[in-house]
Amino acid sequence: MDQSLKQRLLDAMTVPQESLDISPGLTVWIYGWTALEVDRWRQETDRADFGKDYLSATLFQRSVRDENGKNIFSSTDVPAIAAKGSMYVQRAIEVLNRLNGFGPKADEEIRKNLPTTDLKDAVGVS
Repeated sequence: MDQSLKQRLLDAMTVPQESLDISPGLTVWIYGWTALEVDRWRQETDRADFGKDYLSATLFQRSVRDENGKNIFSSTDVPAIAAKGSMYVQRAIEVLNRLNGFGPKADEEIRKNLPTTDLKDAVGVS
């Protein structure tokens, strides 16, 4: 393989980032994830003990950074983030999804692969 092509390809595959104004005078950076971070996220969310109640807050915590690219929040901050206005969290997640190449197509694939439930057999549904 052409080593210069390989190096050019690796150099081009940068982690995208985008600024997001949370409120006037308060700007944060949303960082896309590396392939490793995406794989780890998928593994974690597949575990039965993963806190699904904090899904949005965890995405926010892992993606919002300061102007130097440093994480602002740690995993211990997730409950506090979850208690705040969802508008801010959702705006950050929208940017994250776009930076990672997630979105309607990915959502469609996820829904297609989810098991379906026939509600007519559910208790209390007639």
